[in-house]
Amino acid sequence: DVIETVPVTLYFRDESGLLAPEQRLLELYEGQTLAESLLSALLEGPRERGLSPVIPEDFVFNGVRVEDRVCYLSLSSKALTLLPEVAEEQEIILRSIALSLYSIETVDELCILSDGEELQQFGQVSIDLIRFRPNEGEAP
Repeated sequence: DVIETVPVTLYFRDESGLLAPEQRLLELYEGQTLAESLLSALLEGPRERGLSPVIPEDFVFNGVRVEDRVCYLSLSSKALTLLPEVAEEQEIILRSIALSLYSIETVDELCILSDGEELQQFGQVSIDLIRFRPNEGEAP
């Protein structure tokens, strides 16, 4: 049974290659968190025409939890090997994940872990780029 329906914003690539928002209503089922549901929707890809997925195929999120306004996102080391080699592409993936998670009102900070260790880099891109929720009006 659906226990709640929550509006979120997911970020996918538009026709010009930039990130674009897609509004979505997520149905939460018993035992499922909003962050888990959001990441599943992000992996499924966009529903709107003109948008394309950003996350590499076979990419897996090990887990996600939100505690004291910090979202802890756990990735497998295998997922990190699926990242494209180009830093700009890695940054688009990182921003897509972060901006989508920041559409959850209770998330102000993002901490990315792999094998229990906090990452400082996502491929070649510094995690500091997305560590905190952008201020209103700041470009994503």
